Amino acid sequence: MYVKKIIIQGFKSFAHLTTIELSPGLNAVVGPNGSGKSNLIDALRWVWGDKTRELRVTQNRQVIFHGSRTVKPLGMADIEVWWEDSSGAILKVGRRIFASGESEYFFQDEKIRWREWKESLEKKGLGVERLTAGIIGTGELQALLYETPLERWQWLETISGTGTWKRQL
Repeated sequence: MYVKKIIIQGFKSFAHLTTIELSPGLNAVVGPNGSGKSNLIDALRWVWGDKTRELRVTQNRQVIFHGSRTVKPLGMADIEVWWEDSSGAILKVGRRIFASGESEYFFQDEKIRWREWKESLEKKGLGVERLTAGIIGTGELQALLYETPLERWQWLETISGTGTWKRQL
């Protein structure tokens, strides 16, 4: 299973509707400082439910685009991630937050409660811990290289999903 498409609007520096299509295998985001690379990674982490401190904000509603000289502030942030499995089946996961702080969660275009959304992701092997461990941001690669062999092994277990099975035995 791989991330096929990311649709972002109103999240941090993504004021306008932005669609990013990815290919199976390794994908890299490259660009100059200030181009939104870290915000793209934050968008993926946010849609999977990562903690706000990992997203460089103190409150979830701070991820909403708050305006620039040429674009007015927006009232919500919306992200949808499309996954494709080896059979070509598409799985869509989405999250939306309003300026009021209210959040909505979507699974296959159906609005669901947070708990159901989280359980649906985990059933598909897309739990937040596993997915966010596989995203290596600026500075994290160097930290990973300096970890002990045991810490690197634990990281590999987390992103491969084998750690979950090991804990259940």
